[in-house]
Amino acid sequence: DFKLAGPNDNIDEGWKLIKEKVTLEKPTSMGLCLGCHHTGFERVYDGVKVRGIQYDMENSLLDAVEHYKKLCELHHFEPKLKTVDTPFIDTASLDPDYDKENPGVLASAAASILMKVLYSARLARFDLLKAITNLASRITKWTQRCDKQLERLMSYIHTTASTMKLEGYIGDDPKNLKLELFADADFASDLETRKSTSELFLALVGPHSFFPLTAISKKQTAV
Repeated sequence: DFKLAGPNDNIDEGWKLIKEKVTLEKPTSMGLCLGCHHTGFERVYDGVKVRGIQYDMENSLLDAVEHYKKLCELHHFEPKLKTVDTPFIDTASLDPDYDKENPGVLASAAASILMKVLYSARLARFDLLKAITNLASRITKWTQRCDKQLERLMSYIHTTASTMKLEGYIGDDPKNLKLELFADADFASDLETRKSTSELFLALVGPHSFFPLTAISKKQTAV
């Protein structure tokens, strides 16, 4: 699927140039594409009119929550989806050298659940990336604590699916835009390996523009 954005006067010419190289169906207006609802908007930001897009993964994420519930029922696990502010449980008081956990009951279902939400996270819910990738690294050594962390993640998704929407807007000429990369790491966040996690966020930025492009959350390979 192709998505084309730009000045209205240039859209038809843009599609024409693409069709010279690629066979396409007739273009349609923005809407559902690859599981994401796209909604265009115009606003006034600091006295300047900007145009933007909202990326809405609500339906996809709620489908994932229902998928989680069904797998929990199949594995005789009763989830308690509460209203929460973050996708993380509190692990500050845990000592991995002594707090050994029994295998989790959702070990065989975890991969299916995480893959279903990972696509939404990569496309338009960057706030979910760390929690998902942390759990994905535990697939082969899943514990009861992982069950609790997954329950917390799905609670957070259920809480925020209708309110957390990724948006980007442009109100400047291309010459006034620049790429900005934000980098951070949480020190020794993995309880067992003491490895840190690196996070990156890339956006197109201008005086009246802010358009998120991509984000990464990846565990470092060395301590």
